[in-house]
Amino acid sequence: TSATNVGVIVAAAPFTTLLASRIFLKDEKLHLSYFIGLILSMTGIVILTVPKGTAIAVSPFGDFLAVAAICVWALYTTLTRIIGRRGYPNLAVTRDMFFWGLVGHTIVLVSSGQSLPLRTITEKEVLLPLLFLGLVASALCFALWNYGLRSIGPVTSSFYLYLSPIITIVVATTFLGEPFTFVDGVGTALTLSGLVVSQWRFGPKK
Repeated sequence: TSATNVGVIVAAAPFTTLLASRIFLKDEKLHLSYFIGLILSMTGIVILTVPKGTAIAVSPFGDFLAVAAICVWALYTTLTRIIGRRGYPNLAVTRDMFFWGLVGHTIVLVSSGQSLPLRTITEKEVLLPLLFLGLVASALCFALWNYGLRSIGPVTSSFYLYLSPIITIVVATTFLGEPFTFVDGVGTALTLSGLVVSQWRFGPKK
């Protein structure tokens, strides 16, 4: 499939999390504001991630893998919430998750017959980014994500995934000097509006 297709499909990740939460977490109430905010944010993300004039062509197998990925993410997010309710420590859950993930990746690597370039990994240009990816971008971020799931739940947490491309644009504009276009502004405004609307509760307060 194409990066465009994946970008559009991944934008639906909060929706699959909504469905998974509704199935497995019976106390998760789905308000109208969630769906309105979801539509606004998804529209903004599509504007930010899909290049202008790019056509979306169906690629069954690749698109299926992308859909499967967001479904698995929804299950992971929901099950992490369930595990947290049973009193398991956040850091222990994150540790075990990474351990079994490492086991699975190792099995795939060995079975594929690929060699591990240890000499290349020990080079500074490779080792430092690898350590950052493993310790900060993976371990620390997932520990914080799991803590967020325990605090505000999977439905609300999933909406904050939409901040990722916005943060990318801000960093690229600030540190790389990339231009902030009108289209970027529209996409950012829609995405942030969706995040705000998703927190509204319509109807009289009790």
